[in-house]
Amino acid sequence: MIAVSLAAVFGGAQAQTTVDQTLSIVSENGVNRTTSSGAHGQLADQASTSGTDFLGNPFQTSASVTSSSSAGALTASTYATFGGAGSVQTSSAVTQYDNLTLHTSTAFEPLTVRYSFAVTGANHLALDTLSNEAGVAGFSTWSVVQQFGSSISVVGATTQMAYDGSTSTYLLFDTPSASLSRIYTVETQLLSGEATFFSMSLYSAAALNTYYLDSTSGQGGSVLNQSLYWGGISSVTRADGTAVNFTLSSDSGVDYTRSFIPVVPAVPEPSSILLMLAGVAALGAVARRRVSERGTTETV
Repeated sequence: MIAVSLAAVFGGAQAQTTVDQTLSIVSENGVNRTTSSGAHGQLADQASTSGTDFLGNPFQTSASVTSSSSAGALTASTYATFGGAGSVQTSSAVTQYDNLTLHTSTAFEPLTVRYSFAVTGANHLALDTLSNEAGVAGFSTWSVVQQFGSSISVVGATTQMAYDGSTSTYLLFDTPSASLSRIYTVETQLLSGEATFFSMSLYSAAALNTYYLDSTSGQGGSVLNQSLYWGGISSVTRADGTAVNFTLSSDSGVDYTRSFIPVVPAVPEPSSILLMLAGVAALGAVARRRVSERGTTETV
């Protein structure tokens, strides 16, 4: 995780209490984009295409993407499949903004605040193609940016699958592992009585067969579901380490001293996600010869 000055990133701009959500689907030559700014809520979009590419090779693609926001909680998901020579990309991004003010008996007192947030989710890729081409055949990626006081925490990972079925996972920044289910504990510095910028952002994306050569054909699917929860404030201390009695206010009225992490995190069961991927087989309308079974990657 990375700690930097928020003023350097945002130029001291005033934060607004709002929610921004953006969904995007790119399938062959078509682009779907859905955006929202304002209140908490949910966005959803889907698209499917079929036809032939410029070489006359048939293709089919299908994608759906969602995001939602409620106080202290964000969710994002992408689901995509391709058949034949098709290619598809999806992404989901949702950000929650607020201003928080921590109050103590002494104004503008330097304080250290210890808090947490949690990421939960599941990530699955499956691929069966008619090519042994080198290069990336598909990927899924997730990232979280959480900002409060003097600190910005950035975590995430990308899983790539090659046309031969092999996979590689790359961690973003100081992410300790590729696990999509983890609680992070952070310390930040701020001044009592001073409004402090707060935000949580969640991003997910997937791409399938977007780099194909010689009209590589086959079938594959990707399912990425994730959630981000604010975990509450566990302690507030002075420079000498002594605890401080405090209250916290926010522009939105949300009580961020408490945790919004559910008792049982809402992570989709792997079995149900694999059933979704099983639907990829229905896209196999393209006559093709069989190759040896390709791998499936799972990160939980």
